[in-house]
Amino acid sequence: MPRSQAGQTVEPEACKLWIHCNSCCALFCDKKHTFFLLACHHVFCERCVKVSAGRTPSDAPIFECSTCRRSVRGRQLTNSMPNHFKQLFHPEPFTIGNDFVETFQRGNHRHFDKYKERKELEMDKLFKDIELPSPCARNASWRRRCCAWSARS
Repeated sequence: MPRSQAGQTVEPEACKLWIHCNSCCALFCDKKHTFFLLACHHVFCERCVKVSAGRTPSDAPIFECSTCRRSVRGRQLTNSMPNHFKQLFHPEPFTIGNDFVETFQRGNHRHFDKYKERKELEMDKLFKDIELPSPCARNASWRRRCCAWSARS
């Protein structure tokens, strides 16, 4: 089982939490979709990857990257990938001493963190929109209206 820098055991699934579709942000660890790594180093799920007309993602040799708009080769993320591709998803990139792998993972972490921040802001806004005033505030409002009405009488 992988270990963190502090020597703690890390769950294998927890190591995969950052792997996500660069378009819809679906998570690889949910195992709901097939994922593809494109030669431009963008990752997409089967729903978002763009292929030539009449092809399915699993048999298409060339993909259209919706992030960088290039036509590139790609491959499905599986355990049977060559090791140099698997290293991009290594749970502890600092242990293999490959700067490219660390840069790849850092970029994907950053992208996913921005997505989570956007979702948190959306949730905060929704919670503020549905917050009801406290009973004290409602009573104070009612008293003001009541006092204003009785003053007119």
